[in-house]
Amino acid sequence: MSPILAICLLLPLLNSAGAIDCELSVENGCAVERESANQSQSAIVLMQTVASLRLPKPNTLERAIADKVLHKTVIPRETSGNSSGKTAPPDNSTQEEHTTFAHAKYVKKGEKEVDVHVKIARPKDILTIFACIYLPLSSAWLYYYYTGRHDEGDQRLFLLLLQTTVASLTLGTVLVNQSLSVLMKSPMILTAMQSLSMLIFGIFITGLHFVNHTRPLLEVLGRELLTWLPAAAAFGVYQLADHLEANYCSLSERTVFGNLAPVVGLSLEVAMKPCLKHRSSEAAFTSLASKAALGLKVFGAAVFALQYPDFNTVGMEVSSLFVFTMVGYRLTQRFLLDRLSESPVALLTMVDAIVSLIISGGLSFVEVEDMHETVHLWLNDPSIFIMLLLSFATFSLGHWTTLHLVKADTATATMVIGNISSGFSVIQGIFFFNDSDFQRPLAFVGLLLVICGGIWWTVNQSIARYEKHEEAAPEAEPKTT
Repeated sequence: MSPILAICLLLPLLNSAGAIDCELSVENGCAVERESANQSQSAIVLMQTVASLRLPKPNTLERAIADKVLHKTVIPRETSGNSSGKTAPPDNSTQEEHTTFAHAKYVKKGEKEVDVHVKIARPKDILTIFACIYLPLSSAWLYYYYTGRHDEGDQRLFLLLLQTTVASLTLGTVLVNQSLSVLMKSPMILTAMQSLSMLIFGIFITGLHFVNHTRPLLEVLGRELLTWLPAAAAFGVYQLADHLEANYCSLSERTVFGNLAPVVGLSLEVAMKPCLKHRSSEAAFTSLASKAALGLKVFGAAVFALQYPDFNTVGMEVSSLFVFTMVGYRLTQRFLLDRLSESPVALLTMVDAIVSLIISGGLSFVEVEDMHETVHLWLNDPSIFIMLLLSFATFSLGHWTTLHLVKADTATATMVIGNISSGFSVIQGIFFFNDSDFQRPLAFVGLLLVICGGIWWTVNQSIARYEKHEEAAPEAEPKTT
């Protein structure tokens, strides 16, 4: 059983949402646009994921987006409808951004004017999709809490659920962050708000932990928190690298290069083995199946690269920077987590949140002129407000559970789990947003090879961990005479 099955269920659930016929109507004084799925290709592209999109009030959100587009030289390639990633071309043609919950269309008229048309998913549609992802996962955790954790195989079940949770939360974060980036055009402010929410979350969970456990000496906690600072700094740098890649690389490029990170990370993790605590899955690190799985990922990335229509130098440089940042970040986390025995993971999450808040908060003031008015505009829109709350939850829980996964598993496994989630995001973009990669069969095949290689590698590590437990069980049994 693969830890990614819960994510696989998402694609048919999203696809079924597009079967609804739509028409124009008015609800609560707000225009709601509905289209039939067979009216045009653009309707299929937009409506398969979200059944209906509402039009925001004019001269508010659109005006704010237009002002920011005029001052930006590049629309993020991750969500851009144009593979070149440039803002509106000089010949007054249009530029679009497609995401799961938002669609923006820009028409540049002259040097100082841009017409913006924005469609946003209704709150109930957003909540429905997230309920389809997380309600089954929540049920699985309830089952584990009441029955599974008392079984002999509780550790295997726990790790399986943890891997699935990290993959699901990563996917959920990508879904809302892409849409919020289109609507807010302020990635540093979004990161600062998410870091603040993660800080509050960390304080709450840490408080609960120390209510039920004896608190170590403050001197010990202070020493371990200082030890953790390099990992917190790496987290802040990783966030910056992530925003750079979103701006200058397409989502497909991000996934391809990101899937090379486990290959680099594995070689370094094996080299660091003497100074790392042993994990049971490490027995399969150098097995033929693991090498074949990673080889399949590299081969798939090469096939995709040969077919990709816009594989530019800037994208490759930024993606390479992102890969090495991710590898260093995960290895630093594992190295330090092995040496921190007294500090709960929630407390380390607080430290990461503080560092990220300082970095993103310092950069956020250059993104808007009137912070109070801008935030007020976002919070007054019900869809943006819902997506912000969901992003706070997925970002905070995602980071907390990822630290637990790094502590229980390997850094390479954590990167592979994240890659699989990103791969499903690309598949979603190909099917739902009419991505040009789908028009190149070999590029699509390369992407599938990358994803299948990641799933194969994860399953192989799980099998190795199970066999290790089976071998250790007879040795633990007392001898009888």
